[in-house]
Amino acid sequence: YYWKYLGRNQFESRIAPPTFDTYTNKTLYDAIFLLKRKLPAKALYYFSKLIGNQKLKSDAERYIDALDKCNMIGILFSHFANVEWIFETYNIYQVMQKLPEEDLNTYLLEVKNIKWKEYFINYAYGIQKFILREDVEPPFEGRGNFINTRPMFLSDLMFVFYKGKFQATREHSQILKMILQTDKVRIAVRTLAEADAAKSALSEPKRLAIQQDKVAEILDRMAARLNNNKMRMLGYIIHKAYKRMYEKVVINRGALEKIGQLTEKKEGNVVYCPTHRSYVDFLILSYVLFAHKIKVPHICAGEDFLNIAVVHSFLRSSGAFFMRRSFKDDILYKAVFYEYVQLLLSDNHSLEFFVEGTRARSGKMLSPKFGLLNILTNSYF
Repeated sequence: YYWKYLGRNQFESRIAPPTFDTYTNKTLYDAIFLLKRKLPAKALYYFSKLIGNQKLKSDAERYIDALDKCNMIGILFSHFANVEWIFETYNIYQVMQKLPEEDLNTYLLEVKNIKWKEYFINYAYGIQKFILREDVEPPFEGRGNFINTRPMFLSDLMFVFYKGKFQATREHSQILKMILQTDKVRIAVRTLAEADAAKSALSEPKRLAIQQDKVAEILDRMAARLNNNKMRMLGYIIHKAYKRMYEKVVINRGALEKIGQLTEKKEGNVVYCPTHRSYVDFLILSYVLFAHKIKVPHICAGEDFLNIAVVHSFLRSSGAFFMRRSFKDDILYKAVFYEYVQLLLSDNHSLEFFVEGTRARSGKMLSPKFGLLNILTNSYF
């Protein structure tokens, strides 16, 4: 599929039609590379110098440079090409056996069911469009592009005010009152107050009040302040930015309709666990849901974002709540965080978190962090 696409859409900056061959024998590879590539390239270069054709000479120099890079890539990847790699799929098949038929059709865990034609053709298109910067038509029309790039009067404002779904939420004072009344927080408050008895001459009620004030401080820093108007303002900014950054946002409308139905049924919570490759990840998901009038999730974000002026306020108003990177030894913080997440779940809010715990700067999947996942599953099991 890859080479068929290239046959129909040749690179504008190509020197020669691309080909791809593999050899398991290094000596054979070197000999064929010399005879088929290097010697013809050198011959072309000296011939161009002989006849004085500058354009031909320039093309020959580019060809030699490209061959040197190809040879370097071959050397760098020789370990991966010459060693047999076996990937175990036992765990995947265990998961597949436990999933219902509907989920198996939704989540393509079986590599045989992946549409490889679309995958490889889009891969080739991406090289041509975004690496070589060539003007080329997309190979497939998106199944649901909703960034309207046509100039329309007040189209961005209309997008913001006609999209989105109103979400009711509790007042912060009510959330604090409910958190203070939960068993886990009350036990943590009393434990810490008793631990301070030996260090402080204060009475027990005052020691308890100090710990309760700490709960209020933790929650004030942690909790979301969902504000539908501010969320629309952020939606307007993101919509304007994405129209300039991207040609289209392609979505699966059928899958989104299923998610919309699940959020309306109120039979359980919808939890989104996307991979984390860039800071666009959590914005694009909320943007897609907002555009389709599906409840925007409460996003679990790191406290690092609180250091970014203005931005953290918009994120908090759009449903983000903030957690420390580590708090396993802080029993009060752990209790407040646990009960706050449980309250969001009991109020039927959708949640979003990155199971990797942080952004994968290498582009690879990181080992999962199970802390928040355990808190969520404790609500059901």
